[in-house]
Amino acid sequence: MTIAAIEHVVIDDNGVPRIAGSRIRVSQIAAEYEQHGRDAEAVWKNHDHLSRAQIFAALAYYFDHVDAIRAELDASDAAHDAAVEAQKSDPRAQAILAKLKAQL
Repeated sequence: MTIAAIEHVVIDDNGVPRIAGSRIRVSQIAAEYEQHGRDAEAVWKNHDHLSRAQIFAALAYYFDHVDAIRAELDASDAAHDAAVEAQKSDPRAQAILAKLKAQL
């Protein structure tokens, strides 16, 4: 018996699993499924430029690599939180924010 490879998921040069032919990371699909509570069909409708097979392949990859994908999501969340904190103490960012608020 031959095992069929999932052709819809590739690993980029940085070691990040992505949907083949797109810039969408498997972790993005996993986050929509796991953190936002969307089922596979809802995720697919949110990415109508991808095929149903690509979404299901990304989810299959996620279920086979849950710990690694969750670690990627955690690292992304931590980087986002750090960036938000850095902006809070950046006078230039605060000045831009003040200008934007004044326009409202």
